Amino acid sequence: MYLTKEMVCNTILKIDSFKLKLENLYEEYDIDINENTGRRNALISSIQEKVLAEELSKTYNNVINDGAPGMPDIVIGQIGTELECKLTSGSGKKSRSYSLQTDYATICNKKSLDYVYFVTNQDMSGYCVVYFQGLTPEDFYVPPESARGKAKMNKKLGMLKATSIVGNVKNINDEYIESYLLKAKEAEQSWNDFENKHLLSVEDYLIKGRMDKFVIKHQREKERLDKKVVKNTNKAKLWQEKDPSFSFVFECLGNIFKGEKNDKS
Repeated sequence: MYLTKEMVCNTILKIDSFKLKLENLYEEYDIDINENTGRRNALISSIQEKVLAEELSKTYNNVINDGAPGMPDIVIGQIGTELECKLTSGSGKKSRSYSLQTDYATICNKKSLDYVYFVTNQDMSGYCVVYFQGLTPEDFYVPPESARGKAKMNKKLGMLKATSIVGNVKNINDEYIESYLLKAKEAEQSWNDFENKHLLSVEDYLIKGRMDKFVIKHQREKERLDKKVVKNTNKAKLWQEKDPSFSFVFECLGNIFKGEKNDKS
């Protein structure tokens, strides 16, 4: 992969510096630029592309960042590659949702393009940067007329081509599957523990002439724990059959600049 974490971290550093300058400038006019993340990100996007192109040019020859309509965000001439750069901070007030979009006409014309998405939390204090190699029109949903040509990625397909550079992307389904399978395993272990302990007490039941009670207790506990095993195994299967859903794990700015990982999402 031609993108490195160092390139991306240096780009984030410049983005953050530019963002602080924008905040100060807008504050002079009593405007909070962070209230409208779409407008803020549009202003920052040109810096994102310019700085990332500069970082790439340190390693590759003939790197071009044109910025003109219809032109790729970055062209890496030495390796004959075009790279689209995107920046999103998601949407929603109570909980953020993240739609990875592209211009549908562009991806259809190019047939295949590399993408790098800089995904941030609302205040841009944390980043998840994901590189996608060779996305095609089939990796995006056909946009409705109301979307003005902006197509959303079909993450079920697109994430198969993803490489996390900063932060990480989690498949939420996997977490649920792991959780339910663990509960099923714990129920099986509980049955083993109960059976071993219960069998040790069989002599007491024989002496008291209460083997019927011994058998009933044995059967009831087995039925109870078998139900837990089946219930949790079935839930795990349901999550295995569902389309995957993803969440972004952000690295905070301080850790990015130190080259450290932050697992808090």
